[in-house]
Amino acid sequence: MEAADQTVICELLAVDLSDDCYRVCSRCERVLPGDYNNGVSSSSFSSLFRFCNSKEPKLLYLILISIATETTVKTVICFDRAATLLFGCSADEFFHFTKLNPLTATMVSQVFDGEMLSLG
Repeated sequence: MEAADQTVICELLAVDLSDDCYRVCSRCERVLPGDYNNGVSSSSFSSLFRFCNSKEPKLLYLILISIATETTVKTVICFDRAATLLFGCSADEFFHFTKLNPLTATMVSQVFDGEMLSLG
């Protein structure tokens, strides 16, 4: 098994974009309850974050990827900072882009398939 402070070169095998992001408060980044995505009113949102006076939510990445090292295949969770570097845009921008271009998720998987990564 690799040491925690060691950099590993690996190949990206698959990207799971079925549930690629989650909503948080745009100011304090507290995770919003799951029902917010199902139409909770803006007044409910305001009551959830009355201490930070936030007006709207934002999206953060949470992406599952499968990678292969020289010896093993692993599933890795990429959170917002790493996924933003990987995708080259914020989760909000990617979400709006996928709304305009529905085949984006399929294309992302095809583009990333076989790419080499350095994880450390």
